[in-house]
Amino acid sequence: MMAPRIDLARKKAIEVLDALDITAIESLQRIEELCAMRGVAVRAESLRSLHGVLIRHRRLIVYNADIPEIGKQRFTIAHELGHWELHPGLEHVLCTAEDIQAYRGSSHELEANAFAAELLMPGFLFTEAMRYKAPIVDDAKRLAERFQTSFTAALLRMVQFSDLPVFAVFSVDGKIKWYQRSKRAESYFFKQIGTELDGDSLARYCTDGIDDAVAPETVETSAWFPDDFNRDRFSVIEQSVELGDYGVTVSIVTVDD
Repeated sequence: MMAPRIDLARKKAIEVLDALDITAIESLQRIEELCAMRGVAVRAESLRSLHGVLIRHRRLIVYNADIPEIGKQRFTIAHELGHWELHPGLEHVLCTAEDIQAYRGSSHELEANAFAAELLMPGFLFTEAMRYKAPIVDDAKRLAERFQTSFTAALLRMVQFSDLPVFAVFSVDGKIKWYQRSKRAESYFFKQIGTELDGDSLARYCTDGIDDAVAPETVETSAWFPDDFNRDRFSVIEQSVELGDYGVTVSIVTVDD
């Protein structure tokens, strides 16, 4: 599989924003109108197992009308617009929740996610609204509401721009499914994907949603970093929440060194 062209996807989103003369958060609110200005219509339908579809020859994006959160609807639309702008060779694109929400998958899906994040949360607006400190659930929720995007997308954007060593970890069925780290965290040897959640982690026993999130707590370093890593030189702060009906536990793991 070819490596995803993340920088190219972000650059394309910036070009679209420039072409549409987007300079304020308020200008981003009507994603359907932005799509129309790029030559593609948007429609809501019941899609069962799919979240979004692009039908190129009909110049049409369809998103699943059964997605309950407006933020996820908007991110799905922006994701499909990413396919429209980035992948002219793809005639009929079918995207599942996994493609759009998990930020893992084929290069095309990763590129569409990067495009959507840059389009809905442009760096020049997002960093201005972001508080430069360790990301926490309340801040990610606040930014998701302000930019009308999903909690997950806002959290990952915070991690991307954070100047602290921080990880956003997504776990399913008691195992680490995937994670994203900040640039400052690249030198830290994290536990591998597929590892069972440690008994000392808050994620292992988490039952709180984003609206009832418990404050971050210091946990054992071994909860998130392997035995053979030099763990005695830093401590770890964790905050974990359940993502509603999606069966996913999200953990914000911040290194305090």
